[in-house]
Amino acid sequence: MAVTLRPRGVQAACRCSLHARRKDHTVNTPIAALCFLCACLAFPGLAATYHVAPGGSDASDGSESSPFATLQKAADAAGTGDVVSIAAGTYQKVYANNEGVTFRARERHGVVVDGNGGADPLFDGAGDITIVGFVFTGRTGDIMTGMVRARTGWTFEDCRFESSRGKSEGLAFSDPVWGGKSGARYHGQALHLSKQCG
Repeated sequence: MAVTLRPRGVQAACRCSLHARRKDHTVNTPIAALCFLCACLAFPGLAATYHVAPGGSDASDGSESSPFATLQKAADAAGTGDVVSIAAGTYQKVYANNEGVTFRARERHGVVVDGNGGADPLFDGAGDITIVGFVFTGRTGDIMTGMVRARTGWTFEDCRFESSRGKSEGLAFSDPVWGGKSGARYHGQALHLSKQCG
């Protein structure tokens, strides 16, 4: 008996099929079902995609047709290997509790995380986070935490950091090298930094 996992599309749909070769005997259905279950549990790396949009609801399931409203709700739902796909709009600060999550703007620089003049970091969280196509803006304050507090293994692709006031603009690095992992990485066309003086 062979068990085949076939992920479909971007979302992790565990489509499994059992193929049994029959010679002169029949396949025991309970044993086949048990093998099927074990195979599905053996591949937890199949990733899910959660969706966020300004018109969504945090009571939703985060699917494309029923997106979450906040980055925080998606960050709480997403696990290692998952992707959070975000529609253009303005969002509030977020703490990513689980490592290994990718946060991707559907439209380049269409996702704006606005601190509204607050002093807290606009994005913080666990290690190995990837952020693609975001704009971070509107943070003030004298605490040296940065607009984004980059942890071990964070990756930034084509992000902008702008309109920061105070002593701490741009990025602050925490644990730049830890446990043999590299620190924050930058990919894509550019990492744009700008600061408002005053």
